[in-house]
Amino acid sequence: MQAWGATTVGGSYLNSGASAQHNANNNSLVIAGNFSNTTGATFNANSGSIGTNGNWTNTASFNAGTGSITFASAASQSLSGTTTFNNLIRSNGGTLSLNNNIAVTGLLTLSNGKIVTGSNTVSLTNIATQPVSGHTTMNFIDGRLSISFPNGAGTSRVFPVGSGSIYRPVTIQQTSASSLPVVSVQMINTPPTGTVPVTVIGISPTRYYEIDLTSGTMNAPLVTLSFNTNGVADELVNVPGNLRIVRGTSPAGPWTDEGGAGVFSPASPAGYATSGITSIINPTYFTLGSVDNILPVLLKSFDAKYKNEIVELTWTTATEKNNAYFTVERSSNGLYYDSIFSVQGAGDSKVVLNYTEIDWNPLQGISYYRLRQTDYDRTTSLSNVVRVENTGRRPSMISVYPNPSVNTEDIFVRMINDHGTEGHLEICNVTGMVFYSGVVNLTMPLNIKDLPLNYRLEKGVYLVKIASTNFIGIQKIIIN
Repeated sequence: MQAWGATTVGGSYLNSGASAQHNANNNSLVIAGNFSNTTGATFNANSGSIGTNGNWTNTASFNAGTGSITFASAASQSLSGTTTFNNLIRSNGGTLSLNNNIAVTGLLTLSNGKIVTGSNTVSLTNIATQPVSGHTTMNFIDGRLSISFPNGAGTSRVFPVGSGSIYRPVTIQQTSASSLPVVSVQMINTPPTGTVPVTVIGISPTRYYEIDLTSGTMNAPLVTLSFNTNGVADELVNVPGNLRIVRGTSPAGPWTDEGGAGVFSPASPAGYATSGITSIINPTYFTLGSVDNILPVLLKSFDAKYKNEIVELTWTTATEKNNAYFTVERSSNGLYYDSIFSVQGAGDSKVVLNYTEIDWNPLQGISYYRLRQTDYDRTTSLSNVVRVENTGRRPSMISVYPNPSVNTEDIFVRMINDHGTEGHLEICNVTGMVFYSGVVNLTMPLNIKDLPLNYRLEKGVYLVKIASTNFIGIQKIIIN
């Protein structure tokens, strides 16, 4: 069959039988349904453009030529039969699931959508240029990706890999001339295990990467792993310069320190870390490590939801190390936060832990929640901020934080849900001794240290009283 001009097939396309031959020439073929090339048939793509919105089955002879194949459905599509393409395009946001290996000799364009490989591999054999483009946090290879490298020193290739909704691209650069290297990469969302070198305190409790040299030789490679590229920031990196790349020949270790460091890019919490000179064999495994305890708590998620006049706060940790406690903090404007309660941490834990707490008195309107984690040495780190909207009406209240506190700390007093600008503040102890009495601005947090106190606040229990046009209330504070 010769194709004479552009052709649209309203249903499915079938090319079948030993005498069946389709020559696309330089024409377009748009298929609304499935593409099937079976039972001894031959399909010559030539320089044509073929698009299918259904599934792909190729169990006969498919000659890619210089043509382009587009998987164009917004829905899921599948591919069966090992196939080599020239140019391959995934568009319109759908997922292409592979039942067999595929190869692309020209360019793979991920303009909109993912390719899920399962146990199969996408092989890109074009050594003239970076063979895959269009990759983003939504468009990537979910599974194993293999790329052929040229021999020249300094060549680098980006592997846009991920798993599920998590995207973590890998970059590999060969710093010395090599010989026909082919490297495959797959991200695995399972915690690595095993012993670590004395130069590294810990390794990622979230994921590792299998990076294999499947043929040829690669000399003096550098491996770059990304963190927190999208989704939940499950790699809690405070000091990216303390990151290292660690390497093993098994996901169960032992692991070796391959050096390097990380940076935030384009901005915290996302970034990447690059190793020193390392080696890639088959198999090889890489993951993130750290030279100090930058991951005291690996927070997998933190969320706040308003329902039934309360706010439910939930968070999950993958691991905890030296974790003393969590503090839930709340703000009415996203700038000034009050601590509303604390929850004891697990100390050290290597299992997933789930926490649930309730804010029984949420603020009216829009408020913001975040989680502060505190180590035994009082080092702290903050979670993401979650916005909550409460359309109900809540009474005014006094917030004093931190509470309890120590007399060397700044102690803040703030009015919540009060619509006045000024009020009378009094601070006294339980015997009635007045430490401060005066009119204050209620629109901003007040640092008690900045007030002209009559006496120094020593250890003990104190009462903070505020009276305004809209509110009269008392809050107890404990100073240790």
